[in-house]
Amino acid sequence: MAYKLAVQLKLAIKFNQAEEKAGYKWLQPSLRRRTDLSIRKSENTSTARAKGMSREVVTKYFQDLESVLTEYQLFDKPGNVYNTDETGLQLNTKAGLVIAEKGSKAVSIISPGEKGETISVLACCNAERSYLPPYCIFKGKNKKDE
Repeated sequence: MAYKLAVQLKLAIKFNQAEEKAGYKWLQPSLRRRTDLSIRKSENTSTARAKGMSREVVTKYFQDLESVLTEYQLFDKPGNVYNTDETGLQLNTKAGLVIAEKGSKAVSIISPGEKGETISVLACCNAERSYLPPYCIFKGKNKKDE
């Protein structure tokens, strides 16, 4: 779309004529003008995870957490409250480059789904620095009953 607009307006912009898109020579002067932007490597984020981080979902989580901590009198017992998290390490995936504001800590893109094999890792710790060893779950093999 930008290429067609530039051609229509007869702008002298360095586009890749064969692919009809902006090339590296167009990008560099733009980045020099916009010092607040930089090229960053993106992180894949699933659609479900992106939707799960809405203000409403996070607010409800902390309301529920406060309710449980109050009910079981756990506010002053950090050794009795454990946090468990599961993460999937996807093999054979590669994130691309994106342009983002300088200083951005995490630059994510929504990925269309999982690609390759996934290894699940479970971690568990509390506020007193106690922890359980990580638990790794690999793809299993089905065995026939003998």
